[in-house]
Amino acid sequence: MNQTEIKYLTDKRLSHAARSLYAFFLKPNFEQNKKHIDLVAVVNYLNTESKNFKTAIDYERAALLLKELEDLNLIKRDDLSSAWHGAQITLPYYVIEGNTLPDAVFAMRPDWKPGPNFTNACYMCGLEDPAYEKADLSAFVSYWCSHLEQRNQTAWERAFAQRLLKKRMARVYVKNSNNVSEVNQTLMESSVVKKDTIVSAQEQQQRIDELNNLFK
Repeated sequence: MNQTEIKYLTDKRLSHAARSLYAFFLKPNFEQNKKHIDLVAVVNYLNTESKNFKTAIDYERAALLLKELEDLNLIKRDDLSSAWHGAQITLPYYVIEGNTLPDAVFAMRPDWKPGPNFTNACYMCGLEDPAYEKADLSAFVSYWCSHLEQRNQTAWERAFAQRLLKKRMARVYVKNSNNVSEVNQTLMESSVVKKDTIVSAQEQQQRIDELNNLFK
């Protein structure tokens, strides 16, 4: 399981039955190039004879579990209008790791760009959106062109994906920090106003007491 798969499989919106269906049935089948849903086989997998937690799932509930996975993009039907039985699916967050020899290593060059497998590299490090700006790529390439380090294409792509992930996480952190600062400022201002109000009320009462003393 890569980090993106784990992230969505632990999502509280996903039932334990749906997690099990993905991890122990759909994914192993997909790895064997079995990409069509056999609803009968799905129901047979989900039903158990456990002594303490016997499970009885019908076709309707099996379809609901598949829909849970689809809603979180863990599985995707090639044709959304098709019924579940016989539907061809893909696993967007699943990465097939081949047994091919690694590419030759090379130093970063000015014209380097991520290849077709960059999306997989992003999913592997937990980055859901593989989109990037030219400025991001230029900064990455410029930095590593000044170093002597050598990596293969896959390693460079993962390094770039990790850089994008850190940048986006930093952006979220700054935004949250600004929100906290705004709340603290508001509380401080409220405290000052409240303090001023108390002081003003005390002064008014003092003046009233002084006037009363004049007419005693």
